[in-house]
Amino acid sequence: MEGVTDFATRLWMAQTAAPDEATTPFLRVTKDYPSKRISANFLPEIELSKEHGVVSCVPQLMASETPDLIRIGEYFLKSVPFIDINCGCPSPTVVGHGAGSSLLQSPEKFHRYLSEVVSALGGEHVSVKMRVGFLDEGEFPALLDVLRSFPLARLTIHGRTRTDRYRGLARWAHMDLASRQLACPVVGSGDVLSLESFDEKMKEAPCLAGVIVGRGALRNPWLFRQLRQGKDRVVVSRSLVKARMLQFVLLQELQQQHWESFFKTVRDGFFNLGNELSGSEAEERNELLAAKIFNGVERECLAAVLWPVSRVSLARGKMLWNYLRSGLNAPPELSVAILRAPDWLAFLNALDAFLEHLSAEDVAVGYHREWDWVYSGAGSTIQDSREIT
Repeated sequence: MEGVTDFATRLWMAQTAAPDEATTPFLRVTKDYPSKRISANFLPEIELSKEHGVVSCVPQLMASETPDLIRIGEYFLKSVPFIDINCGCPSPTVVGHGAGSSLLQSPEKFHRYLSEVVSALGGEHVSVKMRVGFLDEGEFPALLDVLRSFPLARLTIHGRTRTDRYRGLARWAHMDLASRQLACPVVGSGDVLSLESFDEKMKEAPCLAGVIVGRGALRNPWLFRQLRQGKDRVVVSRSLVKARMLQFVLLQELQQQHWESFFKTVRDGFFNLGNELSGSEAEERNELLAAKIFNGVERECLAAVLWPVSRVSLARGKMLWNYLRSGLNAPPELSVAILRAPDWLAFLNALDAFLEHLSAEDVAVGYHREWDWVYSGAGSTIQDSREIT
């Protein structure tokens, strides 16, 4: 997810509920960018493993011209089994430059693009992420015919058209059709927000190799654990919600301001304890990490109120909170003060005030359909919420 799933967020999600795999936000590749080097924090998982507390991660690339994509693809293929080509981004800027979902406007263009990339890199080293059409879902059969020509590593389908953007319901019947007709593994994406919705999608498309969870995991970061365990929800304490929320902001700050120390700490195994910590254990780990990074004295703990959190990291925390609050068992309007907090201390105080409305032992984190409007920007009616999940 562009602007969301950076390394700090992927590490945080691995610490919270550990998805099987992650994908980077797309790297927009042009003739001049990246020219000589790629940012160290774009895909540090190349140098890490599960023993470091991370999950495996696939680099996602997007380019208008195939030579540019091939150049960067060859670089990544020295370290990863395959790259993921973004053929689904609906952004007007991206589409206007001939990348993302614009590649779906013409089956001929789509075929030519994939043919050049697969010829250079090998189909087993290329996966594709796409939508079911550009203007209309009726375009999907022709696009599916194109995909039959290539022995891809994987195909991921977001079940909306470019015109849909993120509105409406994903079309899982199209994903089912692809999974039955293509030789490569097919992964589905769209509207997985709970165990119930996951089970519904699997009934619609039983031959899929897997699913991608995006916004649903931001609303309920423990969703991956629920899906693995087959539980409607998991028990999450109030203290654990707070500790994980603070850890997210802390990781964002470390990524931006203390990258070398942060990466060394990850590489040294600080995060290898797994994702089953209690609230008090997670809080203690936050303090130890802050002390380790901010003042270099491991034997002392640095309380959260003393963390030198920047405005950028605070804004990132608010971004996550705007999703997460719709997954908690309290009226989300009570959390407005958190989103309006002008500084870190005000954020902490507002968070504490909100959490007091929740049960200390179990906050009932999960999917609440009636609060879809909180993160979607839609009107607060059931009709609107059904249309924008």
